[in-house]
Amino acid sequence: MVLMKYSRLYLWEFMKKLLTIFISLFISILFCNSCKSSNDLERKINDVVSNYNEDESLSFQNYLSYSFNVPVIFEDDIYEFEYSDHRVNISAKDKKVLIGEVKKDDDINYFDNVEKLKKQDLSVGFIAETKEYYAGSNKGGARYKIINDNKPLSIPLDNGLFAEIIPQYRAFSIESLGVKGNGKDDDSDIINYIFQNIGQYDVSYLIFESKEYLCCHNINLYQNENLSLLGNASYLVINDQYDDEVYHEFFFSVASCEKLLFSNINITYNFSETMNGIKTQLGIFNSQNIEFYHCQYVIPETVLKSLAKDREFTNFDCYTNWENILINNCQFENVCDAEAGGSLWIRDFHNLGSKDIKVLNSSFHKIAHDELIAVFMGSIENVLIKNNKFKVEDEGVSSSVMNFSFGSFASSQKANNIVFENNEIDCCSTGGLIWVRKATGVKIRKNKIKAHISSKTTDSFRLIEASSNGEETNKIDLIEENEIIFDSNKKNLDKQIHIIKNADIVQNNVITTNFRITDLFLNCNVLNRNVCNINSDSEFIVYNVLKECKNNVFNLNVKIGTVFRYYGCGFSQSINIKNNIIKYNYKENEEDISYIIMLNDMNMNDNIIYFEKNIVETDAIGKKSRFLFLAPSDEIQTFYFRNNIVGNYKTPANDYLKNVEVIRS
Repeated sequence: MVLMKYSRLYLWEFMKKLLTIFISLFISILFCNSCKSSNDLERKINDVVSNYNEDESLSFQNYLSYSFNVPVIFEDDIYEFEYSDHRVNISAKDKKVLIGEVKKDDDINYFDNVEKLKKQDLSVGFIAETKEYYAGSNKGGARYKIINDNKPLSIPLDNGLFAEIIPQYRAFSIESLGVKGNGKDDDSDIINYIFQNIGQYDVSYLIFESKEYLCCHNINLYQNENLSLLGNASYLVINDQYDDEVYHEFFFSVASCEKLLFSNINITYNFSETMNGIKTQLGIFNSQNIEFYHCQYVIPETVLKSLAKDREFTNFDCYTNWENILINNCQFENVCDAEAGGSLWIRDFHNLGSKDIKVLNSSFHKIAHDELIAVFMGSIENVLIKNNKFKVEDEGVSSSVMNFSFGSFASSQKANNIVFENNEIDCCSTGGLIWVRKATGVKIRKNKIKAHISSKTTDSFRLIEASSNGEETNKIDLIEENEIIFDSNKKNLDKQIHIIKNADIVQNNVITTNFRITDLFLNCNVLNRNVCNINSDSEFIVYNVLKECKNNVFNLNVKIGTVFRYYGCGFSQSINIKNNIIKYNYKENEEDISYIIMLNDMNMNDNIIYFEKNIVETDAIGKKSRFLFLAPSDEIQTFYFRNNIVGNYKTPANDYLKNVEVIRS
């Protein structure tokens, strides 16, 4: 018996020790998992912080808000927010990340939803929180204080008192104030009411929690500032119930506002009836420092499926007197095939002065008559269009005339410093890709361009052109490091086709033509280090280059007319044509005629052409083809022809020379 007693005692002690070890091990595992989770979270936050690009956001606070989709408070040089059940602090000075636990407030009384809160017989001063809506952190819930007077945005209770919203992290959800967000009930009136009265609260964030908000009236943000709208891939939807009796050009107007952020707030049209009271999805007026991140503006093909085509529908309009607008990682879809309208208008309608807009990392898809992006009207400074993708298909009735236009119209208006950079383009049009008019400082660089003539084209086509329309022409400043492929969806087009017209400097581009062209370069000043692959008939390659053409490679794989052509111009300085390689890979028959350089009906004005160190490689050349055809209108001009390789051209035997002295070596 004694032995059994001691055995049981020993076993009990052993079990206690084993249980202690197990509990310690369990706590240790929990602690390790907690540490691991915390470390993973810290790494994730540090990764986001390290990827911050100040050129692609209006502020670090905005960047944090849309990266984590949470309100962010900035005080005492610390950015603070709650994310993944943790409180996060980030130093503004060195971007150091500190992570702590979120402490729950045990003094709060919780109710399932607002409807249950309304039914409670609560007294003045009572603090309550519902579980169903956002409270400024990822814990969920909306917090209220019971009051006895009806303040704006307060909720009436059944006992005659009111529940006043208490912003947490300077934020609350619009649902916590009565917005339905079910896609069936009209939310536009209450959303407008919230926008009108939110200034009475210490609120910097409005949270859109639902996926779909039906809006039967237009929305107005007017005289709001320091406000962020954070969505949950949320759509404002306009359908056939929209109030069409009073015309409002813009569905969503941002007017006289400052320091706004839109993130994951989308707009779409879903009507199938004729709609006369609406045209543009969003417009900006008299506003500064507005940022749009990950927003979608959608006009689907169903909008005009059963309607007349004589409508205008546009996604986005920077309308007048705006400053510092940033559109980043957004999507523009306009495929309704309307006879007017496009994707993004950048203009200053009342000529009050507008400046500083960036369009970055966004996608554009359009089947409608007008441009993808148009910079026009008024006085506009500093436009950056960078890292975007553009798609225009050869579908529908209303093909684009041009894909992009940069410039203004009236003599009192101007556009300056427009940079179109690092974009991917795959676009059809009836008239051209990029047209520039009355704009200075235009730079087109590092783009990948696939440009197609539309099957509906009936007139001339200009791929990239600065046009004068009877006024003095200003040239495109720079066309650089682009990859351009040109072709046509129209089998035959007996019209003029220009690829690059009226540019100052064109350099380091790779250009391939797969359809007949009139000329590759027209009225350009400097051509340098371009590679040109001509796979289609070409009348002229270089037409009136007015300063220099150096270090270019011309791969001419078809019959050409003239490589260097001068006509109807007057020289203001001497011209260098040097170090170019011309590979004429077409085998001419005896009756073919081609020219390497031709001058006639023009004036050299006692300036000199230096044609030096060029290499011309040829196969068979027609017996009437000439290397030099020089006949300037002014008498006895000078042409230097030195150290060139001329291929199979018979020079000087077949050259035509008039009013010019050729100095050879």
